[in-house]
Amino acid sequence: MCDSDNIGNSSETLEIRLLGRFEVLRDGEPIPERAWGRRKTKALLKVLLTYPNTVFPHDQLIETLFPSDSPAKARSNLYSRVSRLRHALEPELTRGTDSRYVLRQGEGYSFNTGSSVQVDVLEFQTKLRSAQAHADRSDWAAAISAFEGALSLYRGEFLPEDRYESWAEDVSRHFRNLHLEALLSLAECCAQLGRLRQAISHCQRVLAIEPHREDAIQRLMEYQDQAGQRAEALQTYQEAERALREYLDVEPSAETQAIYGAIRTRQTAQDQPLDPRRIAVLPLANYSPDPDDAYFADGMTEELIGCLSRIRDFRVVARTSVMRYKESRKPISQVSRELNVGAVVEGSVRKVGDEVRISVQLIDAASEDHLWAEDYDRNLSDFLSAQRDVAQQVARVLSMQLLPTEEAGIRPPRVERGDAYILYLKGLRAFRAGRDFESALEAYEKAARADPDLALAHVGIATTLIYIARSSVTPDAVLPRARAALDRSLALAPDSPEAHATLGLVRWAFDRDSVEAEAAFRRAIELNPSYAQAHEWLGDLMT
Repeated sequence: MCDSDNIGNSSETLEIRLLGRFEVLRDGEPIPERAWGRRKTKALLKVLLTYPNTVFPHDQLIETLFPSDSPAKARSNLYSRVSRLRHALEPELTRGTDSRYVLRQGEGYSFNTGSSVQVDVLEFQTKLRSAQAHADRSDWAAAISAFEGALSLYRGEFLPEDRYESWAEDVSRHFRNLHLEALLSLAECCAQLGRLRQAISHCQRVLAIEPHREDAIQRLMEYQDQAGQRAEALQTYQEAERALREYLDVEPSAETQAIYGAIRTRQTAQDQPLDPRRIAVLPLANYSPDPDDAYFADGMTEELIGCLSRIRDFRVVARTSVMRYKESRKPISQVSRELNVGAVVEGSVRKVGDEVRISVQLIDAASEDHLWAEDYDRNLSDFLSAQRDVAQQVARVLSMQLLPTEEAGIRPPRVERGDAYILYLKGLRAFRAGRDFESALEAYEKAARADPDLALAHVGIATTLIYIARSSVTPDAVLPRARAALDRSLALAPDSPEAHATLGLVRWAFDRDSVEAEAAFRRAIELNPSYAQAHEWLGDLMT
């Protein structure tokens, strides 16, 4: 009889991570190091997990774990490690009770992955199969989401600390190949939807790991060519030549050379066409009766830049670069050349009392033709919804199918009271225009009192207090308030780029933790690639 015949029921769960740093969590808590006893206890578990639910004969385990011991001692050591492993995983296991996980089956042992066990490599493979099934049906958007979900589980190579152990080599190579193949499949899915920037990025990720991988080289060159990046494609070929010579001592294949030749032939001395998915949002004009409402138009410009930036294949020029065109009379063709954009969004805002009209148009930079235009009439309680509608229309006109994560990302922040958001924008103007921290703090605090759930108001409070603390001889007097406001903003809006950027500032300026600071700044940029403040702080940190 094998142990699996008497496995009992339990609500206890195990989570095992083999990709990246090895971890075993029981009910969400890491198993303490002392529970393992000797190093070979963990080694036994790792070996069994190279092929879960597969029986490893005693002799194979002994040869792997105790090759230099005598047969009697090796068998004794194996039984001892099995016992210790069972109790490390199941501390309440009593003598004579069958283990739910480490099963004896005949003259061997296996690790049982039942419903109460989560192993990342198994979940990784399951998600990859689901993603490939979507791709096989040409359901590209669903395939992209599924591949991204699978790849998020790949936190690093299989058991990197054991990469040179003979028992781990084949399995490590297998998951490495799965990872690279998944990136290439994801690139192809993106390319099928015309999301060439993302396709290029995924191929580059492959080549960062295997610079000599020729199928990735070929795809990258083709995607760069299709995106109009012919100079970059030719550079890719030159780098591939060096990599293939260095790693394999070979020349590029005939197919790779043919791709290179075709791209080189197409490249001419003429300027390459401007990329329509590189977009500039020019400062929206203030058509409100009150000239002082210009801050509102500036705020709408920034919201629209942030909203469009959440569509990953768009490249939206940062606010700091476009604000110099405020009230500019330059023709669109000149602006587009200066900013190297293929499409321009311009428009106006008119606020009268609680009513807002936002007029927006999308212009082809080369021809100056109007591709689309629309007026949006809103009140102060829902005017931010216009930004989502504009982003959706721009994506439609530029033949961009939004992914579910992007649809979620462009949803406007919750604004229960428009007057609170107006106060937030006034605080933002005071903070940026004149570094008037006292006026900014006053406006942010009024906004937070008017709407305690307005996350941006709490971010503003935190950021302003941090700047005050940095210039104060007694920063401890205000820093606790800043941390509390930041915690509140993250609780209200966990995906707020402003909150993550401010978190990075705290980690950098006061906690002296450059690693966590960099991670927070990069998270903010991931959430909003055009968020200039996060780029500025990250640049300061890295210099």
